[in-house]
Amino acid sequence: MGETVFHPEERLDGPFGQTGEHVPIGAVNAPLGSVASLLTELLHAQHLLKQFLAELLRPYGLSYPRYEILSLLVHSENGQLDKVVVDHLLKRHHTTTRSLVEGLEGSGFVEWYHNPFDRRRKIIAITASGRRSVLLADQILSEALFDEGVEGGTADLAQDLTENLRILLSALNDRRRE
Repeated sequence: MGETVFHPEERLDGPFGQTGEHVPIGAVNAPLGSVASLLTELLHAQHLLKQFLAELLRPYGLSYPRYEILSLLVHSENGQLDKVVVDHLLKRHHTTTRSLVEGLEGSGFVEWYHNPFDRRRKIIAITASGRRSVLLADQILSEALFDEGVEGGTADLAQDLTENLRILLSALNDRRRE
């Protein structure tokens, strides 16, 4: 029996071609435990999570990147961080972060001001409205992922996945530094 192998340069024709429909899970198979299988599943999960998160966060005036910034701020020591720190933690270009922060500011979720110790730098501070929005979004995401929305989704699964992904990312970072 031949295996179905996905070649990125080939376009899928037929019912999953240019119609915009999603390729069902398992339509393209690689042997379990293979690098191709791991990468395919990780990237597919990332794509589905982005869509899922966008649908959940949109009613609260948030996108996932905006939610990430608010989450960093709400979990920081005093609800504020230097913009350069946010750029670094999110691994985003400074202009991308600036654009996101400007949108959050326009929504009343953050304020930003010059660092009193270094006027060249900016401090981003979460507002009460931003704090309420991100905490509500946390609750909605937690319920959707672990209480009702994802079969088998539990806090233990989240912890296991997080630990395993951190191990993988650490190994990849170590190899990149070599």
